[in-house]
Amino acid sequence: MKYTIVPLSQVSTDPSVHRLCEALGSGAVSQNIAQAAAWNLMDGLTWKELANKNRIESKYSGNVPYFTTDEVRKAAVLVSQLSKQVESDSSPSSSPSSTYTYPSSSSPTSSSSSR
Repeated sequence: MKYTIVPLSQVSTDPSVHRLCEALGSGAVSQNIAQAAAWNLMDGLTWKELANKNRIESKYSGNVPYFTTDEVRKAAVLVSQLSKQVESDSSPSSSPSSTYTYPSSSSPTSSSSSR
């Protein structure tokens, strides 16, 4: 598959998507959590659809889920918080924040290795 690198603004104008990419790039969120969040934001996949999405489907060896339950939960929290941050930044009394800080109580970078 051939890929072309393009500015993010050519793919999305959604500020939540931009902040999501910043969080992924800075290491604030894991790739799987960011992927689930991106599919929700960009493609409208529901959290239930993402929870049921399989990376591998095989009638011989069984299905391998794309995301753990914990990753889907953390992605949902992340999208909610990104949306709140974007809303807050767009209010007249606030100044935009250039970084995203995920709450330490439920850090998205710590993911379960079990599927």
